[in-house]
Amino acid sequence: MKKLLFFCFFIPISYTLYAQHGNYNVNIDTRKVWIQNKINEIKKSGLYVLPVVEPEINETPDFTNCFYNFIRDARITFPDKSRIDIFLHSSHSNPTIGDVSIAITDKGKAHVNYGHICGGTITFFSKKPTAPENTLISSNVLKPTPTMLPG
Repeated sequence: MKKLLFFCFFIPISYTLYAQHGNYNVNIDTRKVWIQNKINEIKKSGLYVLPVVEPEINETPDFTNCFYNFIRDARITFPDKSRIDIFLHSSHSNPTIGDVSIAITDKGKAHVNYGHICGGTITFFSKKPTAPENTLISSNVLKPTPTMLPG
């Protein structure tokens, strides 16, 4: 019964909500230029102060999830003192750029993600059953593919 309810109710609503917020007006060339300019701006300035986002860890009998919820640009600091700074752009601000998250590591490496940002909020999560470590990149949440990187 629960599965039937899930397929009959949750999936159609999720699809409808996504369709309302999809990146339909994105101009790929404009997006690439914006991403490259933003990365250059971030790396040149280096003088930004970001709030630190703490992970939310949810344990269930099946597995443990580690969530990071962002409502604005923020920083993740890991137990080994490494960090990742996350910068958000919502398609609601500029539909031709679309939804873009840029992560800059403390080593200066940039990663790009096109996950949906709704109301200025995006959630990254890891399904690793361990304490939070550098899971944002190692879990492929922000691991770039050749088509994701500007250039």
